[in-house]
Amino acid sequence: MDTTTFLITDVQIFTGKFAIPCGYVYVVEGKIADYGCVPAPEKLLESQSAIKKLSMPDHKLLPGLIDAHMHADGGNELSLEQSLRFGVTTVLDLHNEPENMAKLKRLAAQNKNFSDFKCASLAAMISGGWPEAVMPRISQSPEAIAKVASWPKISSPSEASKFVDDRISEGADYVKLMHESGGSMGFEVKLPSIELQKALVSAAHDHTMEILNAGVDGMAHTFCDKAITPELVQAYKTNSAWCSPTLVTIGSLTKQDRSIAERFAHDHRVQNLLDPSSKRNMCMCMGFGHETASVEYAYESVRQLKQAGIDILWLIILIQAHPLGLPGVSRNTMRCSCW
Repeated sequence: MDTTTFLITDVQIFTGKFAIPCGYVYVVEGKIADYGCVPAPEKLLESQSAIKKLSMPDHKLLPGLIDAHMHADGGNELSLEQSLRFGVTTVLDLHNEPENMAKLKRLAAQNKNFSDFKCASLAAMISGGWPEAVMPRISQSPEAIAKVASWPKISSPSEASKFVDDRISEGADYVKLMHESGGSMGFEVKLPSIELQKALVSAAHDHTMEILNAGVDGMAHTFCDKAITPELVQAYKTNSAWCSPTLVTIGSLTKQDRSIAERFAHDHRVQNLLDPSSKRNMCMCMGFGHETASVEYAYESVRQLKQAGIDILWLIILIQAHPLGLPGVSRNTMRCSCW
């Protein structure tokens, strides 16, 4: 019997937009073909009499989750397998080496136990900017320093088009631009010029790719160094930009969410889903945020952006295999589902 074709009945369903108290879902070769309220249509039941049927009262069925910001460093296969265990059916990697991206895309296409994998390939960055500027605070490892040094750096707007062309030829699904002032960490980081940022955005849009004054389509983090301002909210609205706030990462940066991370790491519901290394990593914190940085600034930014109608893309997980080896940014699915 084909295990990828089946009918689930008598189950509570959340479609992502509305709830069905008692419904059915018809899956054909791993893809949802039909759903609705119980009873399932008679013609469906009659025509598919040979398929497997599952009656699931007292159970809830949700759409596959999307991790809007993760890193599978080194082509870490665990990141895709572990994601699916938590109900995450698609992951968005926002910076990885081309060879790792190609490997994980291939594995995701071949293995039904892996999440779907999307990737930016290498993010756009400048010499002396992020993440190069933070390396001395994270790792003195010669390997890590050499790794960051090997990533291409853009020095002028005229190089933007070639950078985007190179990423597309590698198979990138979108373009990421690094822009970090260092304010939340108490030191200054060199920033790409607004002209360079605009050139990158324009080059990405020329390829119909998704890439605030520069016109970006979204922000891969919110901030925690100061309170959100009306001007920033308006910048989001002007560009119809989205925000992926990465609250778990910010809570690790400031160390303010250590107790929450420890509580979820030891929750009985995830003990068979987390490997020991991921659990240890959840209980650690990056901890190099400046004393004036606060996760509450990040929380408030999300509240105000959401109230203003800005789309919020939730960080469902951030796999432990971060390219810079950052602690405290493993799985936090249950926590994020509370928002």
